[in-house]
Amino acid sequence: MRLYIKDHFSLILFNSLQLFLLFLIYWLQGNEHPWIALYGILLGLFLLALFLVGRYLNNRSFYQHLQKEEADLEETMNVETNSSLTRAFKALLVRQYQLYQGRIEKFYNQQRDYYRFVNQWIHEMKTPLSVIELILQEEEDPRIGDIKVELDRLSKGLETALYVARLEDFRQDFRVERLQLHGVAHHIVQDNKRFFIRHHVYPVIDIPQDLTAASDAKWLPFLIGQLVTNAVKYSGGEDKKVVIKGYRIDSRSVALEVTDQGIGIPKEDRRRVFQPFYTGENGRKYQGSTGMGLYLVKEICRRLNHELELISEVGKGTTIRLIMKDAFDNLTKV
Repeated sequence: MRLYIKDHFSLILFNSLQLFLLFLIYWLQGNEHPWIALYGILLGLFLLALFLVGRYLNNRSFYQHLQKEEADLEETMNVETNSSLTRAFKALLVRQYQLYQGRIEKFYNQQRDYYRFVNQWIHEMKTPLSVIELILQEEEDPRIGDIKVELDRLSKGLETALYVARLEDFRQDFRVERLQLHGVAHHIVQDNKRFFIRHHVYPVIDIPQDLTAASDAKWLPFLIGQLVTNAVKYSGGEDKKVVIKGYRIDSRSVALEVTDQGIGIPKEDRRRVFQPFYTGENGRKYQGSTGMGLYLVKEICRRLNHELELISEVGKGTTIRLIMKDAFDNLTKV
């Protein structure tokens, strides 16, 4: 109603001023019966009120919809109205909606083709990497170790890029199943064995053999792997440990913690470490930090409906706790 009054305020003001001027002219002429002029003014105001009420009733649904804070475009176009102006406005909305729908569809198709190309390219690059690694296993040159280090970095980078691309089609690449967390952690440690050795960090798995959680067999290992590689990278010295600990919180919740004995995260960086491309103070000290690892962890947790907690103290280490609801219905809503 307020929007309607604001829209017609100038009409009300103009009409009222016009009626007042007519009364003033009638009075200045010395007419002995001013009540006749007053009657005309009241009649004019009554007719104006009838016009405004009738116009509002014809366009009430349109004005009410315009005042909604979250108005749906398709719902707006289906609002009934008898005004030629509002009908023209609706027609304009339809044309613009169709135009932008076409542009969005074109952009979506371009993005889909791009992600398909990235996926295909990454898979093709993994094959020559595997061949090179097999060839290097037969060589005894001391420089081969450095080459293997770079191969590991390249392989990890390709894997991260692949999972970034897969995030766009998460629903199609997602399946809930019950996973044995000790087996998942052991597999991750084996995959990163050379990484642990290179950084002189010792892995410790403290997870009961029978501890399970409902999650995705592809995304959860990648998620935990990102936490583990981050913990090793920032352990900050030799003879350090990275502890992967799992335990049951209650009958419906399971926690998995990755704890390092590293440099810790400064207080001012803790709120931003999960933002994309943010490396913070530690990222400036350690080469190769992309700022994408913890961002991916946060995004995957959000889509898996897992909770994430960070506890850190500078100079003593960092613990990242992953809390998984041990129920299938909690994940199928993602």
